[in-house]
Amino acid sequence: SLPEGFSHIVTSIAAPVATGWSRGQVGLTPTGKRRLFTAHSGSGHTIYSPNEATDRIICNHNGAMNLNPLLAKILVLTWVCSLAACSKTVQWEEEVLLNTDETIVVKRSGTYSFKCEIAVGTGCGYSPEWHSTIKFTYKGKNYVHTSEAFPMVLAISPDGKPSLVAVADESGWGNKNKYPCNAPYYVQFQSGENGRRWTWPNKIDTWLYDLPTNLVVGLPPLESNGKKFNELDREQENASITKDFVFYRRIEPSYSSQYCVRSK
Repeated sequence: SLPEGFSHIVTSIAAPVATGWSRGQVGLTPTGKRRLFTAHSGSGHTIYSPNEATDRIICNHNGAMNLNPLLAKILVLTWVCSLAACSKTVQWEEEVLLNTDETIVVKRSGTYSFKCEIAVGTGCGYSPEWHSTIKFTYKGKNYVHTSEAFPMVLAISPDGKPSLVAVADESGWGNKNKYPCNAPYYVQFQSGENGRRWTWPNKIDTWLYDLPTNLVVGLPPLESNGKKFNELDREQENASITKDFVFYRRIEPSYSSQYCVRSK
């Protein structure tokens, strides 16, 4: 329970809950480092940094209360999670034009978690978890894939089997899985017979070279929950990434990563 005289103080603080976030802060960087989001300008939401929130809690109530700053920050985080869902799932669909000129609909989902970076003082916000799921049906067979590497291309091989392609250093996937530092530094997920067990070769097949991105890269904003993306929607959603990084626009045959750790 809270100290006497404390409860009415914390209830007077505006809840640092935001549901609108900048696409540019999704955290999809070649370093694979996660970032907390910043609120959309003009969204009307309020967000406090840990220090700001703590300043509103650490006070002497009639000279009788003075909380330890670290304890106060922990209480703020606990209080925030009691007011807002500490994780939220975004689900969406996409119309995907395949390299076979067929169009299919895929279902995708991912999770955002509410985090406060108290140690570095960057504030609180919904941050993407580094995994997502994609589901689709092709030629009457169902496929489900979940990975920490966000797929950017769904393609059909010459022998008629689906492959998913992702930048290998996304979220540090390549280093975690001891993936060879080959160029182009993408990973090709190949489906098994049951449509759920996926494997990957040490290098992507050459037939994938130069195929354009046909999936939303990473997680779209929480406001996109329930949305169905067409090709134009997807291009707009990916624009903040593809405008600066050519290896997200298409499978770039020359792409290599400075962050890949070579096995000794």
